[in-house]
Amino acid sequence: MLDTGGGLKKAAWFFDDNKPFILHNVDIISEIDLKNLLIEHERLGALATLAIRNRITSRQLLFDDKMRLVGWKSSGKNYQEIIHSCGTRKVKEYAFLGVHVLSPYIFKLMPRTRKFSIISAYLQIVTNHARIFGSIQKEGFWLDVGRPENIELAESYLKKDIRDS
Repeated sequence: MLDTGGGLKKAAWFFDDNKPFILHNVDIISEIDLKNLLIEHERLGALATLAIRNRITSRQLLFDDKMRLVGWKSSGKNYQEIIHSCGTRKVKEYAFLGVHVLSPYIFKLMPRTRKFSIISAYLQIVTNHARIFGSIQKEGFWLDVGRPENIELAESYLKKDIRDS
């Protein structure tokens, strides 16, 4: 197990054309408009653009008023909050949707370790003021099928989608 960051880093050779690429977690079913996410990434000149949504979860990414990633917050019994200096104390909390657009330059900034979380890497990278942005996704179906309680919902959604075709 390399975690998302380590696995992506191991495949870096595949993304050596200097073009942004989409990373979509395998346990996510979504109707996120990937084309628009890519366009927004390029418009921002971002290193990474993360699909986010205002939804309840125990882990939230924190963004400044320009939607730059500035930290992370975990609630519950192991409450933790990490906020990097962002010029303002007001931050917006959003849930990460497991879909990102990345520029290949990110590989040069990743940790040297073999196994690491991509979110942890992002949080390290933003300490150097790297351009990692959030893109709010208000529309479309989204479901984390990595959670056992969502499997039946995913099956229902997929069967409905097939019938509607």
